[in-house]
Amino acid sequence: MNLGAKIFLAFFIFTAGLLGSVLYFTGQQSESHEIQRITKDLGVAQIRFQATLESQQKKVRHLVHAISLDQKFRSFLQQIKDNFYSFSEELAQDSGGDVVFMVDESSTLRGIFPSDEATHQWFEKNKKSFALTRALDEGAEYANILPMQDELFSIVYVPLKESLSDEYGVGVLGVLTRIDDNWLNATLGLMMKTTGISAALFSGTNQVAGNVPEGLSKIALEAMGRTQGETHVFRFSEERHLARQGLFEEGSLNARYLLTSNLDAALAPFMALQKKILAMGLLVLIIGLVFAVIFANRLVRPLRDLVAGTREVLQGNYDFRIGHKSRDEVGKLSNAFNQMMEGLREKEHIRESFGKYLNPKIVSEILENPDKLKLGGTRQVQTVLFSDIAGFTSFSEKMSPDELVQLLNKYLGAMTEELTSREGILDKYIGDAVMAFWGPPFTKGNHAVLACQTALAMQSRLATLRAQWIEEGLPEVHARIGIATGEMIVGNIGSEAARDYTCLGDRVNYGSRLEGLNKYYGTKILIDENTLSLAKDEIVAREIDSVQVKGREQGSPIFELMGLKEDLTKKKKETEEQETLIEKYSEALAHYRKGSFEEARRLFSGILNDHANDPPSEVMRQRCERYIETPPTHWTGVHEMKDK
Repeated sequence: MNLGAKIFLAFFIFTAGLLGSVLYFTGQQSESHEIQRITKDLGVAQIRFQATLESQQKKVRHLVHAISLDQKFRSFLQQIKDNFYSFSEELAQDSGGDVVFMVDESSTLRGIFPSDEATHQWFEKNKKSFALTRALDEGAEYANILPMQDELFSIVYVPLKESLSDEYGVGVLGVLTRIDDNWLNATLGLMMKTTGISAALFSGTNQVAGNVPEGLSKIALEAMGRTQGETHVFRFSEERHLARQGLFEEGSLNARYLLTSNLDAALAPFMALQKKILAMGLLVLIIGLVFAVIFANRLVRPLRDLVAGTREVLQGNYDFRIGHKSRDEVGKLSNAFNQMMEGLREKEHIRESFGKYLNPKIVSEILENPDKLKLGGTRQVQTVLFSDIAGFTSFSEKMSPDELVQLLNKYLGAMTEELTSREGILDKYIGDAVMAFWGPPFTKGNHAVLACQTALAMQSRLATLRAQWIEEGLPEVHARIGIATGEMIVGNIGSEAARDYTCLGDRVNYGSRLEGLNKYYGTKILIDENTLSLAKDEIVAREIDSVQVKGREQGSPIFELMGLKEDLTKKKKETEEQETLIEKYSEALAHYRKGSFEEARRLFSGILNDHANDPPSEVMRQRCERYIETPPTHWTGVHEMKDK
């Protein structure tokens, strides 16, 4: 992304973020304000509802009380106690009640309006629900909300007394007003229209009046339980609603009411306003982006020349120069760029040489000491390692090219990891063979010990891979390793066209020969006496033989690397077996070198009895048998190899 695009994007992000923040803040504030307003309206509606209900009941109670105190009624009550029917209709008309009844002190109905048979039966069926005992026994007037057969009534009781001074009643006047939609509209209709509040009244769980959707009321009532006077938020039909519950009797859910208001509907005007703000904000954003593009182009134009100069550098043109001479930051950057070009031209020779080296340690050394770019080398003591896959040619002929390359890549990759993790310098791959070396200035520690540790790690890693490959149906892969230590020529070998940082010399060749001797003796890792001398405190090894390899005039002892002392000390039993094997083999080898082939054969055979899987002992036993049959002339104890 270029600088102009970044400026454009930065302006866009800032403006869009500012616009989004304004919309978010106003939305949050609007929602919070509406929640507070609706909560307040619900509280006011609840207070007004309770006050209106109490006022209605009080009005009816006063009216009935006044009628009961009327002298005409009192006179009639004293003379004719068994016929109250004539007053029921008059009370219903005056009080506005839906049902008016009179009972005597035994709760027997003495008059009711309407006076039809259905009303009579309804009263007798629900008489127990009226709870008349309080008015009769206490002689007190009171009002209540009465749930009855999926209906809800406002009921007022006025006791009838023979004398005003009596403390108990000889009957009860009751006025029931049915609570339905008409009653609710008369009570809260105006407020519901002005505030958007919906209300509903319930007899048990049945809604007997109101305009609250059934689904919303069900959700709200189940969530609020017995709580009242608290505002709750609910989601219904993808909209949010605020609701508050009231109970006509503390703790009882038999008669209750619900007040709700649609929060999202109340927020609709604010949402419309936000859309207008968004439209205006987008217009400002578009205008601002146009100016941002113009400003960015004017700012970026000088920098484009710097980009063009950088491309010239990437193409190898170190003669390119930038001509901006201004005194601002761009001019200073141009001057610094030109100075950098001068430095790059001087270092081009070193940069071209980097492509001739693979190992990063070698590249780092060349960068620190450019003189080492010159062809030539120095003599120094190093340790070299050669590794080769046993029988590679035979099993490679049975594999497809893709399978062979895949297996070889995994093998070489794993071996290289073990080398480089222990300060080894990978010199080269020779087919399936690996050549590596350790020594100054790349190796800080004991290079012979590091080489031995690497060889053992390579064999251990290969054992893990071998088990996996066998499960996959691939060949059983084994490797042979040879390690030699000594003076070598190390340096830049090759020509001006191509060169290699490597090591040469007799000890390098000897390391390769040791790798090959593994095949003859059946071993996995062979080292020379110089390696043993430097690493003897860290490794466990046994002398296998004295060998004169082809191309050398003298023989040298060779040793099998068996493990690290640190590892073997953790395995007592294996250590004891290994020490016994080394001791017995050393004794047999001493007789062999003295020319006591009969005794040497006997001892090697004894080793094989205890250690059946010891290839070197088998090789030496067979050689002793040949020498017993055909004794060698001029015996020196050194075995001469006829081939490589």
